Amino acid sequence: YSDIRRLVAASLLWLAFAQGVSATGVEPVKDLRVDPALCLAAALARDDDKTVAACGALIDNAKTEKADRIKALIARGAAYERKDMPDRAIADYDQALKINSGFSTAYYNRGNAYYNKRELDRAIADYDKAIQLKPNYAKAYISRGNAYAKKGDYERAIADYDQAIQ
Repeated sequence: YSDIRRLVAASLLWLAFAQGVSATGVEPVKDLRVDPALCLAAALARDDDKTVAACGALIDNAKTEKADRIKALIARGAAYERKDMPDRAIADYDQALKINSGFSTAYYNRGNAYYNKRELDRAIADYDKAIQLKPNYAKAYISRGNAYAKKGDYERAIADYDQAIQ
C-alpha cells in the first residue's frame, strides 16, 4: 500500500515538473507575448520572408491583442501579395475582417488581391465596402476606377478618378 502511495506521489511530482519544462526538457516554459515590433519592423523593411515568419508567430499566439493580430494579418497579407500568393493574402484579410468587419484597409487590400487575380467584380465589391466605411478613401476610388476601366466601363472609371481627386 505504501509503495502505491509513493508511486502516485512520484507520478504527481513528475507531472508537475514536466509541465514546467519545454519540449526539449531543459528550458522552463515562458509565458511571454510575442513582440509586435518584430512583425512591424519586418513589414516596414518589406522583408517578406521575415514578415511572414514574425507576423505568423504573432497571429498564432493566443495572447496577442486583437489590434496587434489585425495589424499582423494585414502585414502578412501584403507580404503574401508581394510573393504572388494572393489566395493566402485573401485568407489573412478575411481573418482580419472576422475580427473587425469595419476595417476599411482590409477591404481595400483584399480588393487589390482580387484585382490581381483578375476577379474584378469581387475587387469592386471590396472597394465599394472600403469606400462605404471611409468615404474619402482616395486610393480605393482610384483602384475601383482601375477595375472599372479594365472591365471597359470608362464612365464609372472616370467618375471614380474624379472622386479621388476631390
